[in-house]
Amino acid sequence: MNYLRHYTKLVRAAEQRGWMKVTAPCYVEKHHVFPTSIFGKNERVVYLTAREHVLAHLLLFKAALKRYGRHHWKTWKTAGAATAMGLVNSTHLNRTFISCSTLGLAREVEAENKSINYTGKKCPGRQVGRVWWNNGVEQTRSRECPGEKWVRGRLNYSPKPKEERVITEKGREAWRNAGAKVGAAHVESGQWDKVRCVDGRGGAAGRGNVWWNNGKKSTRAKVSPGEGWVRGRLKRNN
Repeated sequence: MNYLRHYTKLVRAAEQRGWMKVTAPCYVEKHHVFPTSIFGKNERVVYLTAREHVLAHLLLFKAALKRYGRHHWKTWKTAGAATAMGLVNSTHLNRTFISCSTLGLAREVEAENKSINYTGKKCPGRQVGRVWWNNGVEQTRSRECPGEKWVRGRLNYSPKPKEERVITEKGREAWRNAGAKVGAAHVESGQWDKVRCVDGRGGAAGRGNVWWNNGKKSTRAKVSPGEGWVRGRLKRNN
């Protein structure tokens, strides 16, 4: 099977269709005709449906596998992209989930190439065995203490010092006006009644109230509701 030919047909059909992200009649994804992992940055892009996007990367993987073999870096790159097409999470809810022999083969090739390329090599970004040390002013990572007055641990990092907030009378007045507008909007829409307590109190009207109970039920009031009521709230039965 000529996988590259089928990939070319798919891309040309998408180009003739001329869909864009905002004009497409359905969910589409941006796809580079020439994969950036192999050819670098380029502006040759088309917009494919989720199913077409998965198929495009599978065709690229199969074409590279057929032409270059299992252990070529181009096969590895296309295998990684094809494997990613099988991921489904909260940020890719519209992406088609696939589970087939081709995706399984792509995963095997990617894992096999990672094993060949990384076995016995240290990742340049890792500092195995090193811990943080600081002298109260600066910090560094090393396996041993850098010198006198250095202690284990990292300094508390604060990228931007907090500025003291000054509250002016003009600011307070703006807050009061904003609160009044919100309250008026709630009253007009009827939402205020929904957040009130059963006995009619709610919002600012409940200020200064404390809990009282008579052994059977609890309520909030500024003074004792009557004889037999004591301060405190009954425990809830979960």
